[in-house]
Amino acid sequence: MNLGLGLRNLRRVREILSVLVIDYGFGYVFDQFDVSAQLPMGRRRGPAREYAQMPGPRRLRLALGQL
Repeated sequence: MNLGLGLRNLRRVREILSVLVIDYGFGYVFDQFDVSAQLPMGRRRGPAREYAQMPGPRRLRLALGQL
């Protein structure tokens, strides 16, 4: 594997996890699939304050739009 390509992919995976878990509060999904053991994502919390009252499907749509 090309190291440059691997680092770029790693940054993108980190960005995706950050948006889904930290910003929009979807960390529980990774827990259900037991992915969190392989990908330590730090401290999880609920969605950011501005998204807390939104239903899950709307938060997901916004997260995918941001990504």
